[in-house]
Amino acid sequence: LQIFCEATSYQAKLHEILAKSPRPVLTVKAPYGIEGTRECLSSIAKAAGKEHAFEAAWGRKIAEVGPVWDSMRRQAAGQRLAFVVADTTLPRLWGLRHGQGPPLMNMLQEMGFGVDIIYHDPHAEGVDIPEGQDIALTVFRTPAELDEALRTGAFRAVYSDIFFDWRLTSAGKARFASKDFEMGLDG
Repeated sequence: LQIFCEATSYQAKLHEILAKSPRPVLTVKAPYGIEGTRECLSSIAKAAGKEHAFEAAWGRKIAEVGPVWDSMRRQAAGQRLAFVVADTTLPRLWGLRHGQGPPLMNMLQEMGFGVDIIYHDPHAEGVDIPEGQDIALTVFRTPAELDEALRTGAFRAVYSDIFFDWRLTSAGKARFASKDFEMGLDG
């Protein structure tokens, strides 16, 4: 099999060229988190005709990893993390971000964290976020309102790929970034 991850960094032309070879080309879900990893590996096992072997191996691995995961989820419960977003960046929190990392919102929710979204809405147009999830929304229009939201929010860390983001540190918040997430069960 020739296996590509969804939203691969390889050019579409490579996928097209390899599709002409006798080996099947398979595109799988990115293996982030427990469910994403299971879906990815299950797809590969199915395509290779190894579904039963996969199920047995997966069961052994989950028996090993599951208690640690559950313990860490309990620790994360009640803890909050935040994102500062605008209309163009908000939808990308749920999807695999080409060249930038995992579907962050899905990962954090699977881990058990609550999430605060600090949304830049300069024209007071409003925003829709998925219901039924532990998501809190704060809207800001000015830099001063952003500073206030960062300073007073119940979250402990804010997403930023800026190594030393002074806005966060001056508000007394920690930073988390794309590099903190890895593929697979160990990630």
